[in-house]
Amino acid sequence: LIENCTSSATVSSSGNNCDAYGGIVGYNDGGTIENCTSSATVSSSGNSVWFGGIAGNNSGILSGNLSIKAKISSSSLSYGAIAGYNDGTLSNNYYYYCQVNGTPNATGVGCQGADIKGNDGAMPVHTITLPDGFSIQSPGKPTASRNETKYYKAGIEVKLSYQISQGKVALANNTVIHDKTFTMPDEDVNVMVVDKPDYAFILPECFEITNGVELIYGGYVKTIPTIVQFAP
Repeated sequence: LIENCTSSATVSSSGNNCDAYGGIVGYNDGGTIENCTSSATVSSSGNSVWFGGIAGNNSGILSGNLSIKAKISSSSLSYGAIAGYNDGTLSNNYYYYCQVNGTPNATGVGCQGADIKGNDGAMPVHTITLPDGFSIQSPGKPTASRNETKYYKAGIEVKLSYQISQGKVALANNTVIHDKTFTMPDEDVNVMVVDKPDYAFILPECFEITNGVELIYGGYVKTIPTIVQFAP
């Protein structure tokens, strides 16, 4: 059993057929690795396989682990922010802002070049930045957390608690928050409060706002636009 371990190691291979490199372990042969955190750099310049932020090759159990800003580089398809190859059990493992094969903040790279959705085996998570006076009402706890930083996976409903004055509107990544609730996107969220623009329009198909009026804040506009209907 390896638990509550943190690694920021640099692990590299320059030879051929030198397999199984990971931020916590290279090859997990039937063991259990849980609640560990990796910010490791794991790379290969030779013909090798199985490179992972937590484990290169897993035939045991990986549970509750988190890769944060790990860097994984491999010429093979057996790579992942969590595990390079898995023949065991993965559950509640997450990764945040990892660079995989040169792509910063990569997603879809949890294990063997893909995410493992079952039991949240290897999934990306993101952060939410709130202004003063805002708090998260639900979910009651984050998807994962480390050192007071909370992480949330895409698709969950986030309900906020806040009070803002009339004439103001709350935005999540420049999209208006309705009923103090938004769905977590597959990216970090920055919540901010701005002055509410003049008007909001929801247009049906075949309608378009013209005259160069700037659209801002998820459908709000600054001035009254000209609306043109086109033939279907």
